[in-house]
Order: sequence, then structure tokens, then C-alpha cells
Amino acid sequence: MILSSQEMIRYWTDAGAWGTKTFIDYFNEHVQKDPERICLVDPLNREALVGSKPERLTYRQLDQAASAVA
Repeated sequence: MILSSQEMIRYWTDAGAWGTKTFIDYFNEHVQKDPERICLVDPLNREALVGSKPERLTYRQLDQAASAVA
């Protein structure tokens, strides 16, 4: 989804404030570099909020889960 005009994108990219990498680019770098590093942590009160125990996911686990639903 692009929310800015090409003119604004060019302006901020040329100024060095914006790069060309996307969130997915950064995420994939972490999957390759640190696959077993913790990526997401549920709040301790998850069980009270949604009825299931808190979980932790590594970059590899999150990548696999995302790929399974994509």
C-alpha cells in the first residue's frame, strides 16, 4: 500500500530520510541472520484477555506461520 505521492516519496528518499527497504525486507534479513532469536512476545495477561496462554515466537516460527497462511 502506497500512501504518499511519488513526488513525496522521491523528496524524502533523496533527502535520506526514507530508504527503499520494506518491512518484509528487514524481517527476512532477521529470519536469515537470527532465525532462533525471539521475535514476538505475548503480554503476560494474554490468558485473561483471550483465554490462551502467552507465547513467544522466534523469527523462524513467525516466518513459517506467516507462510502457512499466505
